[in-house]
Amino acid sequence: MDNILISCAGGPAAIDAIKSLKQINFKGNIVTIDCDPLAVGGYLSDVNYIVPLSTSKNYWDEVLDIIIKEKITIIFVIVQRIDKLWKTLKYVMVVV
Repeated sequence: MDNILISCAGGPAAIDAIKSLKQINFKGNIVTIDCDPLAVGGYLSDVNYIVPLSTSKNYWDEVLDIIIKEKITIIFVIVQRIDKLWKTLKYVMVVV
């Protein structure tokens, strides 16, 4: 069984992804992360985590802890600004 992690749970892309996974009766857990405790996707997912801003020094440490704890096998990286993601990702590589 696959567990999926969806970032930016408050954005429309994340919300649509969660709804689509539920429509196809996805068998694993849908885990979401967002820095906003009121992000809509957090209420639609099976498990939700509040994480610091992606620009925070400990962001990737917290995300990696979630990946390990929830046994994540699929990651949907949803970002509002791709330039922010690229700046962050060039320093981090996660192997699942």
